[in-house]
Amino acid sequence: MRSMPLYVYYPVQGTPGALQSGARPDRGAGSFPLVVFGNGYLEPPSAYSLILDYWVSQGYIVAAPQFPLSQTNSVGGPWEADILNQPGDLSAAISFMISQNTTAGSAFFGLINTGEIAVAGQSDGADDALAVGYNSCCKDVRVKAVISLSGAELSSYPGKYFTTAGPPLLVVQGTADTINPPSESQTVFASAGSPKYYLSLIGADHLDGYQEVGAYSNAVQTVTGAFLNYYLKGEASAMKVMTAAGNIDGTDSFS
Repeated sequence: MRSMPLYVYYPVQGTPGALQSGARPDRGAGSFPLVVFGNGYLEPPSAYSLILDYWVSQGYIVAAPQFPLSQTNSVGGPWEADILNQPGDLSAAISFMISQNTTAGSAFFGLINTGEIAVAGQSDGADDALAVGYNSCCKDVRVKAVISLSGAELSSYPGKYFTTAGPPLLVVQGTADTINPPSESQTVFASAGSPKYYLSLIGADHLDGYQEVGAYSNAVQTVTGAFLNYYLKGEASAMKVMTAAGNIDGTDSFS
């Protein structure tokens, strides 16, 4: 039995895009698609509030589990090998949020569109998201879209990748990333079936675009938001937004 904090970001009437503590969700806008996010090694979910807030502003509920053994304050010290258990944590977060959607008295009762769920992650969290989306060890058929921010296929997972059709994939990768080199994301992209998209952040390192405001973060927010809008909300215009935001000379390129 594993337990961990689950941080939930959600739209609040009149206060879009903010991490809410104790505030009631907006019940005037119908139900919201769900995005479950995995953080990188030693990076708490709050480190990614910039991008998580943005997804909330686009009309998503975002749930981010804090993996129990990969934090600086983990009991006994952080243990990166626990990554093998983290895809299960993402699926558990999906199950928990779905249960909240059907539990009378829950803050999220009736607020989640349980047919429209995405998983996303950065670094180790992206590895977990890719496993949930495409690896036979951990594939969760409830997932309708996957976003990999500087992720990779891991041979340490017991299953195999891309043996069956999977959900649409968006890969984001910095060209100057020395922790997760571009070749890792390129391997993921080459192996995946269509539809798939690749956003290259020109000159970006491992965290550029994910935690601090700048040209990279603008591209990451707009492209990921449009990807979610297209595949979870069915907004036809989002494809043009995604393509335009992903092709800014000197900053990023999109394919």
